[in-house]
Amino acid sequence: VVGDQNANCSFTLSNVVLTDPLPNQFTLTSPSSAICSGQGITLNLSDTDPGVTYTVLVNGTATTTTFIGDGNPASLVFSGPPSLATGQTITIRGVLGICAPVTMSGSISVTVNPLPTAFN
Repeated sequence: VVGDQNANCSFTLSNVVLTDPLPNQFTLTSPSSAICSGQGITLNLSDTDPGVTYTVLVNGTATTTTFIGDGNPASLVFSGPPSLATGQTITIRGVLGICAPVTMSGSISVTVNPLPTAFN
């Protein structure tokens, strides 16, 4: 048995080669990187590949927020976990089958503004 699960996205088993294509690298954007405390941030991915699993990362660490691509652009509101804080960087990566994950281009640097103080 010979295998290479990352570099070539293929795995050879008894002269049978299984191949998965690498996900395309699409662009992550947000209409605003500034949010109020307790709010989520809107994330837009310019397109998705069908069947690819996309994961939201905060400071390079995977979160539990995932979605499956369907060949169309994607938009979601991410509020954690973890709770969002100023200075955190959000990215998205996609993976299909046995291939190494591909990090999408673009990142969002979060600014969390405190809620205004109520006065009587």
